[in-house]
Amino acid sequence: MKQENLERLTKNFYLGLTSPLEEKALFDEIRENEASRNYFEAYENTFAQKYLDTTSIQKEWDQFHSKYLNQSNVRKLQLIRNISRYAAVIGLAVLLATGYSLFEKWSQAREPMVWYETYVPRGEKTQLTLPDGTKVWLNAETTLKFPAGNYMEDRRMQLSGEGYFEVEKNEDVPFVVQTSDYDVIVRGTSFNIMAYEDFKRVETSLLSGSVEIRNIEGAAPDRRLKLKPGQKLIFDKEENRVTVKNTDLDGEVAWKDNLFMFSDVRFEELCRRLERWYDVDITLADQELRKIRYTGNFKNEETIWQVLDVIKITTPIRYELKNRKLTIYKE
Repeated sequence: MKQENLERLTKNFYLGLTSPLEEKALFDEIRENEASRNYFEAYENTFAQKYLDTTSIQKEWDQFHSKYLNQSNVRKLQLIRNISRYAAVIGLAVLLATGYSLFEKWSQAREPMVWYETYVPRGEKTQLTLPDGTKVWLNAETTLKFPAGNYMEDRRMQLSGEGYFEVEKNEDVPFVVQTSDYDVIVRGTSFNIMAYEDFKRVETSLLSGSVEIRNIEGAAPDRRLKLKPGQKLIFDKEENRVTVKNTDLDGEVAWKDNLFMFSDVRFEELCRRLERWYDVDITLADQELRKIRYTGNFKNEETIWQVLDVIKITTPIRYELKNRKLTIYKE
């Protein structure tokens, strides 16, 4: 492995940003190459000294929070700790293959690392500005997190939910958004990502600039796809299939301007979105409702009652609401 690749993978591993394939490549190299192992251990010690001082990290977070985040719609902003899910596998592989006590030292030095996390609850949205000037809009029930450290040198973050990004251009430091199913690499552009864990697909829509999709779940490690403005990439989780098509950009990002625009969506998905936007729990009493498809537009100022009454005009339903629990029946 080239030294530059070793350095990049080691750094990203300790920031929690490597994919499973990258971690395997890194630890295969450490197991087989003593020089690489020595570099990894040296970096480990530096990382522990730099990032595990939780007092300084809390101070850094307080400064970031007060300067860059719009707090009006965010109920939960916190530091979280994350222990790598590969600790036992890594330690066993290294110990059995080399007899080297790397895992013991790794497990001691690598205390739970600290992340910044922004969570937007149901019924709310928020907007924040990152230190480099990048603007981010987050939809309801969305989590955005990135590791504590020097953001300006490593602009990576993890998204679960939906976010719209207007990224400041930096040719030397790409902007990376990781989802559970693929990574989006950007240098300066505007795009929308919809990556809710309970949806059956992940979507990335490009408004301007260019993005590259990497580390697609189930695809070859070297597969990369580039989008052009006006295109949307759809990853079907159930069929493990990728589709790229032209899309209505206004509809893709209407949510951030308090507009709901649906085009031939499943009624089940429509209900999941209404749950998030209006903070209600919806039960479909008839399974046939899941198969219905719906097209229509709403304003966020409308109440859940007004939205449902509009839906009833073209969709045969009736509903009951009790204690924020909504049951929808087929007429």
